[in-house]
Amino acid sequence: MSTWWRRSMLIVIIGIMVATSLWAIGELYSIMPAGQLQHTDAAGVVQAAQLSQTSILSQQHRGQQRAELVDASTVRRASNGKQHYIGASQELGCLQLAMKSMPVTKAFEQCRKPQPEEENSSLPDSNEEQQGNYAGKVYLTFDDGPSKLTASVLDMLAEHHIKATFFVLGEKVKQYPELAKRIVEEGHSIGNHSYNHRYNELYESPEQFVNQLVETSETIYEVTGVVPYLFRAPGGSFGNMDRSYLKAVEDAGYMVYDWNVDSGDSRSREVTAEEIMKAVKESRVSDRMIVLLHDSATHGETVAALPEIIAYFQTRDYQFFSINEHTQPITSRLAETIKWDRKPLSDKQAQQLKERTAELRKKAEGS
Repeated sequence: MSTWWRRSMLIVIIGIMVATSLWAIGELYSIMPAGQLQHTDAAGVVQAAQLSQTSILSQQHRGQQRAELVDASTVRRASNGKQHYIGASQELGCLQLAMKSMPVTKAFEQCRKPQPEEENSSLPDSNEEQQGNYAGKVYLTFDDGPSKLTASVLDMLAEHHIKATFFVLGEKVKQYPELAKRIVEEGHSIGNHSYNHRYNELYESPEQFVNQLVETSETIYEVTGVVPYLFRAPGGSFGNMDRSYLKAVEDAGYMVYDWNVDSGDSRSREVTAEEIMKAVKESRVSDRMIVLLHDSATHGETVAALPEIIAYFQTRDYQFFSINEHTQPITSRLAETIKWDRKPLSDKQAQQLKERTAELRKKAEGS
């Protein structure tokens, strides 16, 4: 047998061994109790999921997994939007998932490049008291307000000494300025959630997107004196935000937050408080739970369910916090294709968003 033939056979055997090993690793990860972040409806709503020390963000069906590995305790998406894989198990998971959508050599390059030390990893949330033992942190977040229901939500939060986060609409802040002021005055966080929440305007036109973000931040500042640094995309970032949009928002100084617990309160107008509570209870428990709720005028059942939601987390020794600049962002992975027929947000438009936001922040600092 020739030397060439022996070498060829050796290469084939090594290839089979490598493929078998990768298959075994894939099977191991598929049965591990890692969490899933499920993307369910056409609006890009993110289903509740467990985020353990090492979590896999995936689609609802195992056979359709096309996701990225995220280490929930060590990945920090700051304004540069970078993600870091740290540790051997994370690297293996990264390889296993990355190879589903890219060549092997590219996957190895992506998952094994040197990782910088995480910045600000030791900084606690400013409103988090680092004392005693607790099961984890829970962040109640309310979208689409303020509305006539927001006062009841604020009353309930005050009664239980809880701080929360409100992602508000610019047009609603103008309509209910006193409630927007109260959100800030009572120590809650306030975030930008677009001006009018109209998907076809917001997501089909890069110009509209930029204008809506800036106008909303301007309105929040005029009413409350605060320029928000938090942003939540209406419908969630999955399928709505492409890489150009996400980078532009982060470069403008915003931190993007989705959620990992979907209360289901926006699935239909007929949803009941019992169904909302059931969805929360069926969410996988993790040490950091960002709960999606709504306080717009049509969400009376959310207000009805809120006392039980609070009690549920309290009985499990969770502590409640509002999102601030030190809270680790959570965003869903970028979709392979977006739902909108549009061009990427241009460098010029991104620069406009950055400059207009910077001018507003400078104005706030000087006032």
